[in-house]
Amino acid sequence: MVMASGLDTGTYFVIVSNYGGDTGPYEIMANVTVPAVDEYENDNSMEDSSSISTDGTLQTRNFSPPGDVDWAVFDITVPGIYEIRTRGEIDTYMELYDGDGGLLDEGDDGEDQNSLIEKRLPAGKYTLRVEPRGEASPDDLYELSVVRFR
Repeated sequence: MVMASGLDTGTYFVIVSNYGGDTGPYEIMANVTVPAVDEYENDNSMEDSSSISTDGTLQTRNFSPPGDVDWAVFDITVPGIYEIRTRGEIDTYMELYDGDGGLLDEGDDGEDQNSLIEKRLPAGKYTLRVEPRGEASPDDLYELSVVRFR
């Protein structure tokens, strides 16, 4: 078996030869998998965080390639209690950072979501780090949202 990822568009050739002098019929197959596109990539570090609104708009995301983490940044202009959550096909874990990069809170399982943070936040800039719990396929989608609810 040969597996390759990140290949450019084009034509590829495979050379097949016998092993140890054995001969006979064989089969060759090729499978191509195109992962779901995460429009918020490249958001793999705090410095490269993608923006998310605080009006509850859902962002559909995934973790690709394996080992990927997602970062999102948002600004609070109206202080209050904010709900930050993920929902979807993959279990997630979140960390919330202040504008200086200090860890404020973390969230894992919630009742109707994969991870949840409810926190009173003053005006300022905040960053989220989201990672999968366990293995995640690029086809495992999740939704991220931030909303002020009090």
